[in-house]
Amino acid sequence: MLKLRYIFIRESMKNKTVIICVFVFSFFLSFSYLSKTFSSHIKALEDYTATVLPQSISLKTLQGKKLLANEKITQSFIARYNNLGTIAIHFDKPRDYTDTISFRIKDNRTDILIYEQAYQAHTFNENKYFTFGFPPIAQSKNREYLIELVSFKGNENAAISFHSSSDRIIAKYSFPKTYLFAHTDVLFSFLKERIYIYLSYISPADLFYGLFLFLLPMCSIKLLLIFWNISKQLEKNNRFIAMMKYIAPVILFLTTVIVYGYLSIIGADAHHDGALFKPAMDVANGGMLYKDTFFFYGALVPLIQALALLVFGKYLLTLKLLTVFFYGCNVLLIYIISRKFLPIIVSFFISLVWIFMSPYFFYISYNWTTVWSSVYAIFFQLLTSYFLIRSLETKQDRFIVFSGMTTALTFWCRQPVGVFLFFAVSFFFLLLYYGKNISKKKLIHALKCFASGVIGVSFIFFLWIISNHAFNDWWRQSILRAFVWGQTIGNRYSLLTIINALFAPSKSIVSVWTLIPVATVILSEQSFLDLYKGKNQTQPKIILALALIGLASWLQYFPYNDPAHAFWGATPMFSLLALFLYQFIKDYIFKKVTIPMLTIKYITIILILCIFLPDLSYRANDTVKKIKEPYDTVSEPSVLRHIRLTQGEKEWYTYVYNHIQEYFKKNPNGNVITNGPDSLYLTFDPRIKNYQPVYMNWWLDAIYPEYEPNKDAYIKNKQPFLISYFEFLPEGYCRIDNVVRYDSMFLATPCQFLTAE
Repeated sequence: MLKLRYIFIRESMKNKTVIICVFVFSFFLSFSYLSKTFSSHIKALEDYTATVLPQSISLKTLQGKKLLANEKITQSFIARYNNLGTIAIHFDKPRDYTDTISFRIKDNRTDILIYEQAYQAHTFNENKYFTFGFPPIAQSKNREYLIELVSFKGNENAAISFHSSSDRIIAKYSFPKTYLFAHTDVLFSFLKERIYIYLSYISPADLFYGLFLFLLPMCSIKLLLIFWNISKQLEKNNRFIAMMKYIAPVILFLTTVIVYGYLSIIGADAHHDGALFKPAMDVANGGMLYKDTFFFYGALVPLIQALALLVFGKYLLTLKLLTVFFYGCNVLLIYIISRKFLPIIVSFFISLVWIFMSPYFFYISYNWTTVWSSVYAIFFQLLTSYFLIRSLETKQDRFIVFSGMTTALTFWCRQPVGVFLFFAVSFFFLLLYYGKNISKKKLIHALKCFASGVIGVSFIFFLWIISNHAFNDWWRQSILRAFVWGQTIGNRYSLLTIINALFAPSKSIVSVWTLIPVATVILSEQSFLDLYKGKNQTQPKIILALALIGLASWLQYFPYNDPAHAFWGATPMFSLLALFLYQFIKDYIFKKVTIPMLTIKYITIILILCIFLPDLSYRANDTVKKIKEPYDTVSEPSVLRHIRLTQGEKEWYTYVYNHIQEYFKKNPNGNVITNGPDSLYLTFDPRIKNYQPVYMNWWLDAIYPEYEPNKDAYIKNKQPFLISYFEFLPEGYCRIDNVVRYDSMFLATPCQFLTAE
């Protein structure tokens, strides 16, 4: 048998094949970075057309500046080439779609107007440059030009502004192919400039980093050999192994709390944060869940969150940090469970990967660290897995009862997850029976113990809900709405839609959100076959139990398999993917080869890293962008204190809050309502009351047919301040300032209050 002493033995460095492979990989790594850098400059300057020469004009003094009515914004520049025909400017999302911008370009020396045109604000897109085109100026080279922009209606609350993250204007010079081929002297000069522009996209620093990446693999192999020898010595040190058992979970918990804690103070999602913060606030203020306030998931989460608000203060930040704490508990459970079947170093690494696969590293607003029920459901779901494992290890019925209790608590966090978890655990006991691992008597006893835990906890919740006359609203909001949501988004539960949802995409070539459940399916089949063949051992039972719970959690991908739902759904299966790779390497790749176990562990870690690297690197890049974004805090509304908001968020939330205060000054007995899905605004002032249990409009027609008539009657009779969605404007109401948020929200008030201003 061949004995391998090292993962990368020194003698292999002398092998030409190995050297060539490392060289090719090094070249590919360096080339990939340089090409990515090149592409980023192409994108930044919108240099997509080979016959157009771009020129970057510094705009740092105007970055983020608002275009106010009749205020002239000017920028001069000296043209670098002939045939100037386009000026491209990056604007933020318009706050007022009815505004008009006048664009002018002049010869700065003669003050002769060359071109002038008006443009509607609704044509601007914050995701790309807006191009102001004009007839090409043939002899523009070395001449100084002046750009002028004037807004007709802009004001402090509703103004078009230069994009906060863009520091340049782009001038473009067009040279059609026919013109170039007809003028050979111009063609050679053009090619020279085009090559110079392309070369300028790769800076000396980029070249240095590219060289660093080229040398990195060779150096890494040398360092890995050193690290390998150190690891061998540490693995023999029993004291170090004992320390790692305690140090690893502490590192994981602190990493989660620090990283997620930092991210949690960034941004406020008016919909997702509001959907949980509002009912938690209502419960903290003495309201009855479902009867007095609207909540579409289980009762446990708002109760936990309301308690936190009472203890730590009624701020959105309180719930965000509470969610971070539960994430920390989740990673501890992932690590503890994975240690039942994985080596310490592999368990630690896959847990670390789970931390950094969170969607909240993405640089998009709806992936702020929301306080969603799924995070709490994961905790009790993992706790169920742990108690089930303990019942298999100790043969004690109390752990089966505990698993039933935590299954019920999972349901009372997020109903679908709890229902699927209940069936997964029940099916596990049935498979043990059909696999001839337990008798029929033991099957019935196990199911009774499990059911007693579920029923005992659920009885307490039902008693509380029924005694407070909230059962009908609970059924509508928590059960019926779940079916309506799945039916609407899931195309009436069509099989094709379900299959598409279950195989979610990711940034990797082969989606990690697909690999994880596929590996889990294989492990579940393998574990059941081992048990069926008479291997009545604890290990296959543990794997089978975790696999079934993981596959039940997989259904969270449906109906909306965005990165957040995929992350939550795949959480119980992360350690199973690591186990699949570990067993595959140990039992298949090196089945006929004697190899140190430490080598297998490191190869497993390398494979895990290769699988997740595209997704992790994408998140890392987005995190850098998110951190660099300028943020600010607000003192009012008080519920958003200590939250770091983008400039757009700060302006919008302050704008809404100020107008709510103005409304209450004119109508002290009034109220504020919304006809949209964002309930965060309804927490901005304690004087805001729920005019009916359902105060937000989110897929309600089928479960609350009286919602629309009640809303219309309330608006007509009480004349509340309205945070409106799309173009809904009741009779007798006027819009305020024509300001429209990016999600189509705007403010409206009874016209009499508006004219009084």
